[in-house]
Amino acid sequence: MDLTQYAIKHAIAMMWDRYNTPLSLDDIADSAIMSKFHFSRTFRTMTGTSPGRFLSAIRLFKAKHLLLQTPLSVTRIAYMVGYNSLGTFTSRFSRSVGASPRVYRAKSQAGGHALVGGCHVYANDRSR
Repeated sequence: MDLTQYAIKHAIAMMWDRYNTPLSLDDIADSAIMSKFHFSRTFRTMTGTSPGRFLSAIRLFKAKHLLLQTPLSVTRIAYMVGYNSLGTFTSRFSRSVGASPRVYRAKSQAGGHALVGGCHVYANDRSR
C-alpha cells in the first residue's frame, strides 16, 4: 500500500471514529496530511464519491442501526450521529433510504424489514 492509500484509509478510519462530531473537509484532509483540494480529488478517485457523501453515508448507517435497535427519539438520534439540524437529517435520510426515519422504524417494528449485516433486507423478499 502506498502512502496516498494509507492516508485515505486513515481519513476513512477517522470519519468512522468521529462521525458524531462536526467534521469539516479541512479536518478530514488534515488527518490525511493533504490539502483539501488534493485530498478531495484523491478521495473521489479511490472511493468513487466525495468525502462529504462518504461521511453522510456513515452517519446514515449509524442512524439506521440506532433507529432499529433503540427506542431513542429521531431528534436524539439525529444529534447523536452528527447532524445539527433535525430537518437536514430527515431530508437526507429520506432521500437516501426512501422513507423518513419514523416510517423506517415503524416498518421495522411491523416486521417489514430488518438491518442484516448493514444491508437493508425486506422480510418477505427471499431473492436476496
